[in-house]
Parts: sequence; C-alpha cells; structure tokens
Amino acid sequence: LMGSLSSFDPGHAILSFYLAMFGAVLMVVEVPALPKIIYGWKSHIHKYARFLTRFLGRGAAFLFLGATSLGALWRLRYYFSAIVLGLAIIVVGGAMVFLGAVKTSALARAKQAWRENGGTSESVVQRWAQAPER
Repeated sequence: LMGSLSSFDPGHAILSFYLAMFGAVLMVVEVPALPKIIYGWKSHIHKYARFLTRFLGRGAAFLFLGATSLGALWRLRYYFSAIVLGLAIIVVGGAMVFLGAVKTSALARAKQAWRENGGTSESVVQRWAQAPER
C-alpha cells in the first residue's frame, strides 16, 4: 500500500479524469440512441458547447482528444497503445475536420449564390439541394 501511495502522480490522475470526462461528453454527443436520463445532459451539451453539434467542431474535439490520449499513453510508456489508439482518434478527427471544411465551403458558396440572385431563384435551390453524384 505504501509503495502505491508514494508513486501517486496527481498530474496523471487529473489528466486521466479529464480524458474520461471529455470522452464521456463526446460519447453523449455522438451516440444516437441513449437512455432517457442522458438526453438532459445532451441538451445541456448542445446548449453550452454548441461547437460540438457541428461536424467541424466535433472533428477538432476528436483531434484534441486523440493528441491528449496519445501523449498520456506515451508518457506511461504504453507506446503501442499510444500509437494505435491515439492515432486512430486523430485520423477520425482529421477526417471530420476535412469533411466539415468541405461542407462549410459548399454552404458558403450556396449562400453567396443565393445572395447574388436575390434569394428567390429556384435554380439556385435546385443546384445546391442536390446530393453529389457518386
């Protein structure tokens, strides 16, 4: 018992708690089917952390979580876990940031076209409302 108390690292404990809480918040935001009690938490997250409702914001949050996880696991000398888990989260976050940026720029172009046509052109709506062809 004394050996474990003497090796207690408050910085690691705080970081572990932070990662667990941040991961839980992202899980509440991402998981579509949750128990009813958690929907109250989800509404608070959507109200006070609105950036997590956007694809770009969630991607940035995943990048931050992945980098923090990678650093924490690397510090504990779990090198394989750090690379596999941390980089997996970073790759997902990077993809979300990229896709969010693409969608945001497409929306900006659509808004600009809408303004240029006085906001009444049916062709603008038809052009930007169509799903991209695969």
